[in-house]
Amino acid sequence: MPGRSVVLMLALAAATLSACKYDVKVDANGFICKTVADCPSGYRCQNATAAHSGVCCSPDSASCVSQSATGTNSTTGTTTPTRTGTSTSTTPNTSTASLSTTTTSTVSATSPDAGARDGLPPGPEAGPGTSTITGTGTLGTGGGGAVSSGGTTTGGNTGTGGTVSGTGGGSGTGGRSGTGGASGSGGVPDAGIDTPNGGTGGASGSGGTRDAGIDAPIGGSGGASGTAGSGGGGAGGTGLTAPNCVGLPATCGLSGSDNCCTALVVPGGTFNRSNDSAYPATVSDFYLDKYEVTVGRFRAFVNAGMGTKANPPAVSAGAHPLITGTGWDSTWNSRLVSTTDALKTTLAMPTLCEGVHTWTDAAGANENLPIDCVTWYEAFAFCAWDGGRLATEAEWEYAAAGGSEQRLYPWGPTDPGPNTDLAVWGCYYKGTGTCSGMVNIAPVGSAPAGNGKWGQSDLAGSMWEWVFDWYAPYVVSCKNCADTTPADNRVERGGGFGSDASYLESADRESGDPLLDRGSAVGIRCARSKP
Repeated sequence: MPGRSVVLMLALAAATLSACKYDVKVDANGFICKTVADCPSGYRCQNATAAHSGVCCSPDSASCVSQSATGTNSTTGTTTPTRTGTSTSTTPNTSTASLSTTTTSTVSATSPDAGARDGLPPGPEAGPGTSTITGTGTLGTGGGGAVSSGGTTTGGNTGTGGTVSGTGGGSGTGGRSGTGGASGSGGVPDAGIDTPNGGTGGASGSGGTRDAGIDAPIGGSGGASGTAGSGGGGAGGTGLTAPNCVGLPATCGLSGSDNCCTALVVPGGTFNRSNDSAYPATVSDFYLDKYEVTVGRFRAFVNAGMGTKANPPAVSAGAHPLITGTGWDSTWNSRLVSTTDALKTTLAMPTLCEGVHTWTDAAGANENLPIDCVTWYEAFAFCAWDGGRLATEAEWEYAAAGGSEQRLYPWGPTDPGPNTDLAVWGCYYKGTGTCSGMVNIAPVGSAPAGNGKWGQSDLAGSMWEWVFDWYAPYVVSCKNCADTTPADNRVERGGGFGSDASYLESADRESGDPLLDRGSAVGIRCARSKP
């Protein structure tokens, strides 16, 4: 927010951590407060509610402080917690850790470079390329030859193409003196996605043969089915290429062989936002990435010199085609860091993101981890560069809730256990519920049993995901809607790797400052409009 600075490093290694929204845990003597009595003289307790603790701030809100376990101020500059925003969860924050801070640089809404090194030359531009976004499909069905009693019969029905690289059906023929059926036709390619929406149909079946001694013909055999977007009847389609997938190996998911750039169709429909019948919403068909954006995908964006003042998105890029006012605004350019080198520095700055960063300057073991420590503006810029956009809040929740099924969690009604079978949450990944930092962040797609109705992974847990909307009360009427009225915070959804189970619920909505909220569990998932 204007006038507020953020420079905070949490000593994770020295802290005993438990699960909460922000994946940062401090005890009752830390920077959190319930009443003004918890704060130093002259400070007030800001944003405290019955369910959530607040932070100690000066009367003009220009500075917030962190108290040590002994109650003395241990800051060396103006500090504010890296996670700011409004919570709708009813789960109280509890903690047992100590906190210390070190100020090394500042960032504010009017000077938002967050540790940028101004004046450094931008990184090299990456050349254009092509790649493939794949999906799973449904096999088409082919007809067999019909058998007639004593008469001539025609061939079977044409096979239909599968959906997203599906296979076309074969067509059978039969009947005495019958002719072969027509080849099945291929699916129509979808604009805006790498793979064609349908495979091609199967080859024509052969005509029926007459059985010796009887007048009834024997049905002809069905045609062969096409495979993987090609078949006997035609050629597969082409679509939009995703620049960030050029040269990116297919290493995602538990198998380690899935395309990290896969985008899956979410069929449109109507549901109740936050599972409240007073707030229905309707969304059209759209694509939503199967995985959260990985470090590897984000690296291509950074190496292309994008997401900086030097190379911001084009005006109106990343817009929802059915919602005005959702494209990139040129006034947002100032919210980006100045250069590629500055962006790399910020993504790994020790005083940001609670000191937990998945980014590394050189490619290595983190390539399949979700990128974290990104602002809303950087998330928007990435998705726009990738040929997509940020999902609206209604679209995101619709996918997580399974549409009209109104699922409690993306996978259904079952509460997650003290493990990562269904979600990466509560610091149970390589842990027992005590957060240790980077070790608790899992590669994307590590809990496939918790996938949503349409196949998206990690809609609950792993990383909080930025969506387009400003945070405000729901509007009553919503058909392909988004909140475009400027406010203090943008909406975050889904919960993080250290979150309580209540934050994993599909209906839960939280918020964060779009410029200052560089959190250890704040990441990206892109959407794409479907024609």
